[in-house]
Amino acid sequence: MKSEIKVPNMRTLLRGIGWKRFFTSIDFWVAFIATVILGTAIGRIGLAPDTIKVAMPTLIAASGALIAVSLAGLAILVSLADPEFVRILRSKKVWDNLLMFFWIPAFSSAICIGLSLFTLVLQLAISEPLTLTIFLSLSIGSFVYSVSSLILALGTAVRFGHYRAEFLIKGLIGGTNATAKKSDDVDKTDTMIQDETALRQ
Repeated sequence: MKSEIKVPNMRTLLRGIGWKRFFTSIDFWVAFIATVILGTAIGRIGLAPDTIKVAMPTLIAASGALIAVSLAGLAILVSLADPEFVRILRSKKVWDNLLMFFWIPAFSSAICIGLSLFTLVLQLAISEPLTLTIFLSLSIGSFVYSVSSLILALGTAVRFGHYRAEFLIKGLIGGTNATAKKSDDVDKTDTMIQDETALRQ
């Protein structure tokens, strides 16, 4: 029998979570403010000759570690979600968003690696402080965005582990108490899910 499970592609996931999420979430504004402050500070103080040579390899290594942590967090999330729990989350249009929460910091970390490598190469071709300062600030900004987004994603994964435990205890999943699905506990857990994702939408 052919499986009827449809795996959404990245475009579908992005459309589901909404592009406005990138510009209205707290992690974006933390990164944006950090980028502006850093760029302004470097512009006033001046860019030291060895700053890029030291900072860029560090950002590349740290971003690679963030990608690994994002994948580990995603693995934890998937391991906590049995079919019944996933079905409930998907009925509330939450599950795809949760997956995206871990893709976003990984993608942002990859951007940071690309910007850092480009800045290293650019330094060999030009010596204009303004251009180098802009790319340095963008690299650090994307790294800050990755860290902020990953913290929120991991926090969400931990709290959903707690919610899944409540589902099991109250018999909402696992088949131990089918009638519980009609109780007020369902409304309570639905509210938990909606409140948890409100920050990221």
